[in-house]
Amino acid sequence: MIVAEGPGFFPECFKPLISDHHKAVWLVPSEIFKRNSVARRDKLGGVPVSDHEQAVQNLISRDLLMGEYVRQRACELELKVFEIDGTKGLDEVASLVESHFAPWLPASV
Repeated sequence: MIVAEGPGFFPECFKPLISDHHKAVWLVPSEIFKRNSVARRDKLGGVPVSDHEQAVQNLISRDLLMGEYVRQRACELELKVFEIDGTKGLDEVASLVESHFAPWLPASV
């Protein structure tokens, strides 16, 4: 089973490794979640840039484009995508993923 999250985890790279298309999920951020995440995590940190605001916008735009690409490719390959928008906490997202994989997880003792 595969849970893919983050730039570069393109569905077509993982498709050959998956025996059943239900055994993988991609977590893709919504625009609001991405913007909040970048602001909260100060992703540029101490990277010297000539225009900090423009650099932040470029980072967000790049990540959103990659997320949309992942969403489209996963859909074309019949792979599951969960949009992460910040309305669910970590435990709720984990439960969502666990529910998706339930048929392949061992029964609780």
